[in-house]
Amino acid sequence: MGFAENNPHHNNFSWDYCYLFFQKYHQLPSHERDSKMELACLHLGFFLASWGMFRGKAFLRSKNYTVYTPVITAIMDTKFNCLWNITDKQWLADSEAVKDIIKLISCLKTAICHAFIQNVNGQQKFPNVSETLVTKIILGTLGCSPAYDQYFKAGLGLHGISPQRFNYRSLENILAFCRNNIASMDKIRKQMKDLPTICPIVDIPFMKIIDMYFYLEGQ
Repeated sequence: MGFAENNPHHNNFSWDYCYLFFQKYHQLPSHERDSKMELACLHLGFFLASWGMFRGKAFLRSKNYTVYTPVITAIMDTKFNCLWNITDKQWLADSEAVKDIIKLISCLKTAICHAFIQNVNGQQKFPNVSETLVTKIILGTLGCSPAYDQYFKAGLGLHGISPQRFNYRSLENILAFCRNNIASMDKIRKQMKDLPTICPIVDIPFMKIIDMYFYLEGQ
């Protein structure tokens, strides 16, 4: 699966809808965000389902959409305001934001663990929260991390970028690669902007460009 050409209903565009919603949602006053929390949960839940996170025995299937409330609350914490709308120039000049992404990942894992806790034979059982899940949540909302799924990791491997798992060094090495391959990133951006979506994004976040580049390389 590559670009969703000539099909505006393709599940690739689930990201567009989710990302655009949360960009607007983040700008609302807190009381308005509270009143739209249900809609926010639906957007995030459908995005994750559409992007393969409900397959097989995935623990996300065990709850309804309201369970995403603490996850969204963590994303909206004011201490992560610096992660919204980071420009290409900022990423390429200074990767200080990577440290804040690491902190956000930790907060999200905690929120997900407590939201999806299960009682098994009288014992509390916490889910195994994968880096694929948390990075897809971040990509679909703030847009400040690529999604570390199977194809993305394969793409990293093809270019000798390690480690092929989410951590500070991996993101740093990805950004170093991008600094030396700006033309390739620009080509992907142009292709994405030319897609026939009904929810065009004027400024595609740099991490989404990175995500698509290595995803396509790893297919």
